[in-house]
Amino acid sequence: MGWRFDAKKVYRYFADKYGPDPRPLAYYFLSKVPNEPLKQKKWKEALKYIGFQVREKLVKDVQIHLRCSQCQEWFDEVFCVKCKSEVPAEFPKADLDVDLAVELVTKVHLYDRAILMASDRDYIPAIEYVKAQGKEVFCVARAYDISPELLSVVNPNFIDLETLRPFLEREAAAKRPL
Repeated sequence: MGWRFDAKKVYRYFADKYGPDPRPLAYYFLSKVPNEPLKQKKWKEALKYIGFQVREKLVKDVQIHLRCSQCQEWFDEVFCVKCKSEVPAEFPKADLDVDLAVELVTKVHLYDRAILMASDRDYIPAIEYVKAQGKEVFCVARAYDISPELLSVVNPNFIDLETLRPFLEREAAAKRPL
């Protein structure tokens, strides 16, 4: 993306633009790691202070079965059994997209407009359901990153994140004197 957004500016921008509720139903989904670093804890507390309802899900390592790119043998170990080349067989995953979609659908009676900051086509069924309930759905993402299928479902309510940069960008932190 090349820039960082300010969570407080994001919250205020959308609350002011799409109000009128001064305390909109705003969620922030975070993956949680064991032995959470202090920086992550502070970020989570800041989000809550701003007004976000923070939803967390523990990251777990998911075992995957891969095919070696060199010999095409299937394996589920760190090394291919046949040619011994190294490949990752586990990766961290939190499945937050499922949780977000569930919140979107189960809370549909609490809002008239949903603003989703995502680019993944996995949200399409939830968005279609919400729209079928007569709700407006906006999608905020980078134009070059959004799934074409998702774009077709949310159009004309697509907002290119880059156009919001002047309103949402976090100011550079002041440098401390040495």
